[in-house]
Formats: sequence, structure tokens, C-alpha cells
Amino acid sequence: MEAGEANAAARGLYESMGAGLATQGPTVNYWFALPPAASGPGDAPRKKR
Repeated sequence: MEAGEANAAARGLYESMGAGLATQGPTVNYWFALPPAASGPGDAPRKKR
């Protein structure tokens, strides 16, 4: 899980659950926009009864 350094509420929650800061030193985050969800087998129209 991650939270912004200034997000005291989220950090307090994570720490109360036993989480700690990463030990490898400073980290960076990268975010990517995802394309719209593709239609899959679960998205098929249902047959009329």
C-alpha cells in the first residue's frame, strides 16, 4: 500500500495494521492510464428466456 507523505489518516491506518516505511530508501511512483476495459466472456449479452 502507499500513501502520500502528508496523508496522516492513511499512514496512521497502515501503521496501526503493522505496516512500516520501505527500508530501501526513497522511492518513486509511476502511474499509467489504462485503456477502456475490453469486452470479455463475462460481458457477453445474456440470452433472453
